[in-house]
Amino acid sequence: MESHRNPTILVNSSSWPVAILATVFLALRIWCRAYLHSGLWYDDYLLIASLVALLLTCSLQSAMFAEGFGQDILATGLPASLFSAAFSMAALSTAWSKTAFAITLLSITKRKVAKAFLWFSILGLNVICYMFAVGVWAKSCESKDSKGFANAVLPGACWKADVFRQLMYVQATYSGLMDLALAFFPWIIIWKIKLRVQDRIGLSVAMSLGVVACVVVVVRIVLLTETNGAFDYTYVVGKICVTNVAEPATTILAQSIPVFRALLRGSRSEHRISTGTSEVEQAWPRESETPSARATPEDPYGIFNDDADIHLHLIKRPDGRIVLASAPDEPPPPPSPAVCRSGRRRPL
Repeated sequence: MESHRNPTILVNSSSWPVAILATVFLALRIWCRAYLHSGLWYDDYLLIASLVALLLTCSLQSAMFAEGFGQDILATGLPASLFSAAFSMAALSTAWSKTAFAITLLSITKRKVAKAFLWFSILGLNVICYMFAVGVWAKSCESKDSKGFANAVLPGACWKADVFRQLMYVQATYSGLMDLALAFFPWIIIWKIKLRVQDRIGLSVAMSLGVVACVVVVVRIVLLTETNGAFDYTYVVGKICVTNVAEPATTILAQSIPVFRALLRGSRSEHRISTGTSEVEQAWPRESETPSARATPEDPYGIFNDDADIHLHLIKRPDGRIVLASAPDEPPPPPSPAVCRSGRRRPL
C-alpha cells in the first residue's frame, strides 16, 4: 500500500543526483568563464548563491525525514523546524537562479520595454519567494500544538493551512510563468542577430532549456492539489520536496549548457561576443556581404529592428568583460592580404 512507501528513499534518491549534477555543471561553467577570459559577472555570483541554497535544501530535507517527519506537515518539533528551513532555502534558490537568468538577458537587451518587463519579473518573483520563505515560519492554526508550530518565529495570529497552500500556489504559478517568459525571450533577441541559422537555433534552444523548470512547476501544482485529504500525506510532501530541488537545479543547468557550447566551438575562427551567460558567436562577413546596423537611441544594437542587417564587434571594458558593440558605419577590418581565412600565409 502507498502508506508503506518510505519518503526518505524517494527524496534522497531523486534530489541528491539532480543537485550533484547541477553542481558539476555550474563548476564547469565557472571554469569555462575563466578559461574564456571573460571573468565572473553578477549572474555567476547569483547562481553560486542559488547552488549553495539548493545544497542546503537537500541536506535539510534529508534530515527532516531522517528525524521522522511524520503523519502531516503540521507536526511540531525538530522535523517541523527542518521543514520550514528546507522550504525557505528552496524558495531562495529558485528566486536567485531565475534572477540570474533575467540579469543575463538584461545584459543583451537594449529595448526599454524589454528591460522593464525583465525588471518587473525579477521584482515580482523575489517578492513572492521571500514572502513564502518567511511565511513558512508562521504559526499554524491547525497544528497539534495549541501554540502553533514549535518552530514558529513570526509574531501575531496563526495562519490557516489554506493560507500556506494558497501561498504555495501563487509562488509556483508565478515561477512557472516566469520560466516560460525567460525560455522564449532569447528567441526574440538572438533571432535578430546576424548569425547562421543553425547557430541561431542552437543558441536559442540552449538558452531556452529553462522551460523544463516550468514542467517541474506544473508537477508541483498537481501535487499540491493532492495534499488536501491525501491518503498518504507524508509521501506526497516527499514528492513536493523533490520538485523543490528539481526546479532551481534545472534552471542552473539551463544556464550552464550555453557556455559549454561556446567552449566546444572555441577552436573555430569566429569571434566570440560575451553575453553574460552564453557566448554568441559571430563570424566576420565575407567580402560579398555589406552588413550595417540600424541603431536607434532606444535600440543601439538594432536587435529589435525587424529588417535590420546587424553588424557587431567586440569591445573590452575596464573590468575585463568583452561585450557587444555596434558599428553601423564601420565595417570590420579585412584580413591581411598575406593571410588567408584559415590563418595560414598565402603563397607569394
